Amino acid sequence: MAWIDLAAKGRHLGRSALTRGDHARADQLGPKAAVDPLAYGPRQLISVPPVVPRPGLLNHASVAAFNELWYRKTPRDRRGGIQGIASFFHPLDMVGSWPRLYGRPGLVQYQFVVPFGQEEVMRRVIERVSASGAASFLAVLKRFGVANGAPLSFPQPGWTLALDMPGGARGLGNLLHGLRSGAGTRGWPSGRQCATESIPSTCGRAISAAVSPSPSSDRNQFMDNAFGQPQTIVVLGGTSDIGLAIARALITPVLRTVVLACRDAARGEAAAAALRDGTFEVEVVPFDIADTGTHVELVADLAARHGDLDVVVLAAGQLGDGAVVGADAEAAARLAHVNFTGAISASIATANRLRLQGHGTLVVLSSVAGERVRKANFVYGATKAGLDGFAQGLGDSLVGSGARTVKGLRSGRRTVWAPGILRFVFSALRHVPGPVWRRLPLG
Repeated sequence: MAWIDLAAKGRHLGRSALTRGDHARADQLGPKAAVDPLAYGPRQLISVPPVVPRPGLLNHASVAAFNELWYRKTPRDRRGGIQGIASFFHPLDMVGSWPRLYGRPGLVQYQFVVPFGQEEVMRRVIERVSASGAASFLAVLKRFGVANGAPLSFPQPGWTLALDMPGGARGLGNLLHGLRSGAGTRGWPSGRQCATESIPSTCGRAISAAVSPSPSSDRNQFMDNAFGQPQTIVVLGGTSDIGLAIARALITPVLRTVVLACRDAARGEAAAAALRDGTFEVEVVPFDIADTGTHVELVADLAARHGDLDVVVLAAGQLGDGAVVGADAEAAARLAHVNFTGAISASIATANRLRLQGHGTLVVLSSVAGERVRKANFVYGATKAGLDGFAQGLGDSLVGSGARTVKGLRSGRRTVWAPGILRFVFSALRHVPGPVWRRLPLG
């Protein structure tokens, strides 16, 4: 096993401290260790305080300083010592609550295996991580033996490198994806902590249904990481203000791709330009919610090019002129086709894909107009009332297929009101007598 300094560059690139060990014999143990030689009780030297700065205490400068001290204190050559299991395999456990060092963004742990004979891949990985500045506080190299049928067997012979990197590091998602695709490694994202964020307050409601991971599903690298942070977001109705606001709220360092699907290519490109920050890809694709015959093909194409779809936001729809739509049968039918028929088609096409891939979240944007339909826009309100019922039923159908439903992307609630005060306002308005309701100045 080896500790590697991934903050070092130049002639110090890849400097490390190698530790080799084997199980000690009983006659080699001292009196204290011989009492219970297999006991696992790491001695905590220090403990991280319960409150640390939000960004954490680990950055490139602090990690580089720690690594320098650690490297200098490591003996150049020491043999024949006896070391406890905890300090040998899990030295960080000597620091109580050590994940707090990473602050609110938490950490991302990334591991990969390089088969014997392909050690040059390991060098390329070390070069990339060192050049990125995404300092890994913990970088541990281990040697995997021959695999067997035991539950805790090595996955395959070779070398494995475990990297613990700050979850808030800029461009972390692109770095990890580049390690896998460019360095030829076999890796899987993992993690221990999660940062929570809230959906932005915008007038309306969001009803979402999520598919939970299936134990047998083969989840590829384009998926929610262990924090539940999406790597691929699709906004159906990619010029919608609330759809774009949700996408912005879900941006994390692991995000790889945002797809804006919309009718107006020029407005879509303008929205994409405002969304881009250089750390993830933003793509604009044509999408017409009224053209229901194209929805299945669109979802399949996005999945084929981008992998698993982690979050899909259905934000397409029209308000319409209440006075015109309420008196024009054809206009009313067109509005209903867009807001209800088209929404159902796009949602089912998406839900089928999420069910197939074994995970993902579908967010259906609705409106308070569907809570109690008003005379000023009763056609629009009726489409939203129908959409509410459909989304609730869709969520229930996903539960029946082994999926789970949630009310909010971050909080786990099924229905999100934005702003939240509307929940209480419409709880009261729902019970207002009809004659009084019709007289209210609600438009």
